[in-house]
Amino acid sequence: MYTLRVIVVLTLMTLTIPSWSLQVTKDQGSGQKQREFAAWMDSVGLSSAFKIVKIDQGPYPKRELANTQNITHLELQFIANKSAKAEEEKERFEKLLKAYQAKHTGTLAEKIFHEFVQTFKLPRREACVDLDVGEAVYSVYLPRGSSELIVGEEESRGGVRLFSVVIPIVASEQEFQIKGRKQSAPDVQRLTHIVEDTLTTYLVTAGQAKGTKPEITAERDYSYGYLGLNVQGIKGLVTEHFWEWMSIEVQYHNDSADAPVKGNLWKFSCSLHVKYASSPHENSPGDADFVFPQQVVNFRNKLVDQLQNTLEKGAHD
Repeated sequence: MYTLRVIVVLTLMTLTIPSWSLQVTKDQGSGQKQREFAAWMDSVGLSSAFKIVKIDQGPYPKRELANTQNITHLELQFIANKSAKAEEEKERFEKLLKAYQAKHTGTLAEKIFHEFVQTFKLPRREACVDLDVGEAVYSVYLPRGSSELIVGEEESRGGVRLFSVVIPIVASEQEFQIKGRKQSAPDVQRLTHIVEDTLTTYLVTAGQAKGTKPEITAERDYSYGYLGLNVQGIKGLVTEHFWEWMSIEVQYHNDSADAPVKGNLWKFSCSLHVKYASSPHENSPGDADFVFPQQVVNFRNKLVDQLQNTLEKGAHD
């Protein structure tokens, strides 16, 4: 069993611009991004379940840190049936989450968060999705000291309450036992480069076999074991016939400290998001996670197999 856990160049000129003009430009840009996000929700069928309430700056979700940092919040309200009771709405919400997870490798909470971060070009740690469901608000965000998304219930409604609905951000977990004795165990930085080299080599080789050369950019966080890969300029790896844009997120931590007998054991999570279009210059590609869910699952499994083969090679020698 393995665990793979679950994303400017400025030219400066001497120019006097009225402050109101800067505000208009900022507001127009934000409005355009909101329209793009709303269009995505509509294209994947989420606009019938959620409506955008607002996108604004707000406090960090955890009460003890609320006054230390403002982050960007997306508030979505679950569209209620007029005659339904609160408990019925909660059950309908849970049913929607389970239906999504039954078809995908991740969760709906993770998917919405990812799309929000990508559309608004936000650092993952500076974003939060608030799902307003009847009498509760569930916040999806990255906690301090971790690279894994969590879902927690807002603490300001009726006192502190625990989150009772189970929404695992990572739908499947894996464990990789890496070759080598514990004394030679790779640190997070070295492992990050092993993971990056493994996935990059596979993507480039697979892309060239299809006659394309992908452009791959990486985001690394050595503090918490996180690698994000943005892949462009590739065709037919997931959907077979379309141009594709991929976002791959891999998270990992060493689990050997709690169980030394296991040796060099790392837990991993991996999530994959894919957009597709018939042209490499398409400005609004479709979301393959919803149109080709099984193909996305299959390709994610291929990525996981590549990592498993690399990291576990010779583990039982």
